[in-house]
Amino acid sequence: MAMYVKQLTVIAFNRQGAEGESSRTEGGIKADFEVGIPTEIKQGLKRYRLAKVVPF
Repeated sequence: MAMYVKQLTVIAFNRQGAEGESSRTEGGIKADFEVGIPTEIKQGLKRYRLAKVVPF
């Protein structure tokens, strides 16, 4: 689980200053941002899930 914490920390650090943006172009360089938690991290964290919430 520590590996996922480190990955999420790096992602959060890299997103600083770009909150609320989905993409950005500066000087002809385009950067796209993934919204939310990346899929591969979500899949890795599923085994640590204790419960699943289901809407009524």
